[in-house]
Formats: sequence, C-alpha cells, structure tokens
Amino acid sequence: MPDGVPAKAMSFSARETSRKWRWIALAAVALLVIAVTWSCLRPDGRAEDLAAAEGAVGAGADNDMARLALPVQVDTVRQGTLELRVSATGQIEASSQATVAAQDAGRISELLVGEGDRVGRGQVVARLDAREALLGVRQAEAGLAEAEARYREMTLFDDRIGDPAVRQDREKAARARSGLDGAEAAVGRARLDLDQTAITAPFSGRIANVRVDRGEVVGSGEALLTVVDLAPVLVEVRVVESELRWLRPGGGAEVRVPALPDTVFQGRVRSINPVVDSDTRTARVSVTLANPDERILPGMFARVSLEGRSFENRVLVPEEAIVERDDRTLVFVFEPIPDGAVGEGFARWVYVTRGLSNDRYVELVGGEGSEVPGPGTLVVTEGNYTLVHDARVRIAGVR
Repeated sequence: MPDGVPAKAMSFSARETSRKWRWIALAAVALLVIAVTWSCLRPDGRAEDLAAAEGAVGAGADNDMARLALPVQVDTVRQGTLELRVSATGQIEASSQATVAAQDAGRISELLVGEGDRVGRGQVVARLDAREALLGVRQAEAGLAEAEARYREMTLFDDRIGDPAVRQDREKAARARSGLDGAEAAVGRARLDLDQTAITAPFSGRIANVRVDRGEVVGSGEALLTVVDLAPVLVEVRVVESELRWLRPGGGAEVRVPALPDTVFQGRVRSINPVVDSDTRTARVSVTLANPDERILPGMFARVSLEGRSFENRVLVPEEAIVERDDRTLVFVFEPIPDGAVGEGFARWVYVTRGLSNDRYVELVGGEGSEVPGPGTLVVTEGNYTLVHDARVRIAGVR
C-alpha cells in the first residue's frame, strides 16, 4: 500500500474502476445484440451472418436457444386453374307463392287446412256459405226453363219450312224474343258463383299465413291464406356491379344456411337482373336451390358462393401464405439446410405481386421488384406472421 494513502481510499478506488469496466462490457454486448437484430431484419441478411453474430456474442449467451427452429406449417406453390367465386348474402324465397282470396263476399263455412299442411293443385282449402249461391242457380235455371218454353212455341212449325236460310233467320229471331240467350248466360253466371264458394289452391305446395277462421265474414277479394311452393326454393342475393361480369345464368352456387349448419346446399344461378341499382351499385341474382325434404324455409338467411370464370395455367399459393409488411406483399419460402435434419431450414421472404384470387388461392404474377416462385416450392402458411427473413424454422405439418 502506498505511503500516506488510507486503506479505505484504495478499496473505494478499486471498486469504482471495476464498476466502470462492467458498464463498458455491458455496452459492448448491447451493441452486438443490435447488430444481430439488424442482420436478421435486413432482406438480404443470411443465416451465416446470424451465426457469426451469435458467435461474436460468445460467452454467457445461450447459443442453443438462439438456434431453436420455429415450428411452421407449409404448402406448395402449384400451377393450375383458378376458379373465381363471388360471395354474397341473401334470403330464402319460395319459388312460387300465391295469396288465396275470396272471389265473392260471404261467410266462411269451412276451413279445411291449417298452416304447414300440404295441398295439391285444385284442392279445396275453404268454403263460403253456398246457400245464397244455390238459390241463384235455381232461379237462373227456372228462368232458362221459361225462355226455352217460349222459344219452342215460336218455332213450333218451322221444321216445315223448306228454305234453310229462312229457318235459320226465324231461329235467331225466336231466341232473341224468347230471352233464351240471356237465360242461358244467367245460368252460367249463377253456377260460376256457386263454384267460387269453394276456394282452391292454385298449385301444389304448403299452406302459410292463414288469416281467417271458420264463421268469419269476408269481403270480395279479401286475402284468406297463402300457398308456397318449397321445392325448389330461391335465394335472392345482391352482387356488386364489378363482380357481375364473372357470373352467368346456369353457373353453380354453394349455399350455406346458418339455421342448417350441417349441410352445404348446391344450386344454380337462375337469372341475373340486367339493371344495376343506382343507390347500392348492386344487381339482383336469383339462385335456384333443390329442397326435396323442404328443410329450407322462406325467410331463412343464407350465405352464397357463386361460381365465376375459370383461368387456366396460373401460379397459385394459398391465401394464408400471403403476408403484408410495409405496404409490400411477400411470402416466406422454405429452404432446407443442406445435409441438415429433415424438415429443418430457413424461411426466406420473397416479394410477390398478387393477381386474381378466390377464397382459397391467390395468383402470383410477375412485377417490378417481385418474384414468382416455381411450382412445387414450399411456402409457409402458418406461423409466418411472426417470422423474420432467414429465420430458422422446422416443418411441423403440411397444409
């Protein structure tokens, strides 16, 4: 110990010097970590640079943890046909629906159906009190009998007339004077009124929206009930104007009804309205949907995927492989490690340009600063959103 220097002062100076060097060492390690991170984030950084930086960190770093491969799901780039589809939502409608009304005023004497009942075309569903109509028929028939008697009296000896033209003229005159023509028309009218007391279904279907009950008095033309045809049914959807060009009558459609989640129903485009609504910029598209067991009911909500055009010989990747970063589109391409463990490699990001797409696949097209990976190339489809360029990865599954 130097003369004149207290022991406590010497100990304090040594501690200060040691603390200063520890801070310098920590700062150096921090600079190395920043360099490693920058190397990982650079698009042109390679796995070799990352390994070298890890080695530079050296003592005290857990190199085994740094080299752990991240598990990812992969799929292949494929060359094939891209089928465009148009998605829309809508509501189930009956293919045919008719409101059944009373032709004449009267009292409901019989109501023969209830809601949900099946009926055939022409089947009687209700009857009006027919007593007045029956009286009308009898009165008209009595008038007809009187007119026929007068006609026979007027033409009693006309069969003796030799000239056929004269006989024909006398017959016409007799019918007019006797009132026979009017009486026949009155009988026809009265019988029609009687027939209309029996209210029938216009087509086969099921009964809905019964509005009356037995004993009620209804007016002429008053709605009584509704008949709906449920086999098939229609789905009415609205399609934006820019997507109408992909559709055609007769094209296929997949329909999902949330109320019936266990089944995907197949249908066909029946019609495309040629007029676009100026407010919504959409047009109505009608889809016919087979419904043999009548599980699908009018008013149900439906999600519809409409078949559009097909484009052959396109390079396609799953939608899940696409990542957007810094306003650029990219995919992570899997590159195996030469002579390494099976399924382990690096995820190299590649800038790509999107083309057409459907709900499953995206077309890759050439563009400035982008690549088109070849068919068969493995791309990451799950776990890709947290990856960096040249990240060490391990294939945990194939999509």
